[in-house]
Amino acid sequence: MANQQISGQKHGKINLYDYDKIIYRTFALMQKDLSENNFRLIKKFDRVLVNESLSDARRSKILSTLLCLSIFLDKNWDATNKEEIE
Repeated sequence: MANQQISGQKHGKINLYDYDKIIYRTFALMQKDLSENNFRLIKKFDRVLVNESLSDARRSKILSTLLCLSIFLDKNWDATNKEEIE
């Protein structure tokens, strides 16, 4: 029983959620629903999040929020100003 491995265990920690799968699905939705330019910008921003060592849970929350905002704005992020976001 001591050698039994718990499902979802990663680096000695127990994960209740499969954030890798959630992030993968979020990117699949982004690629389907967003423009190529927005998708590229968000992928680039995700690299920044990874380089800053944000947790997978935090990354999934930020990415899903960006997906919702992108669909709501229906505009390219590089052509959006602060007033439109507010």
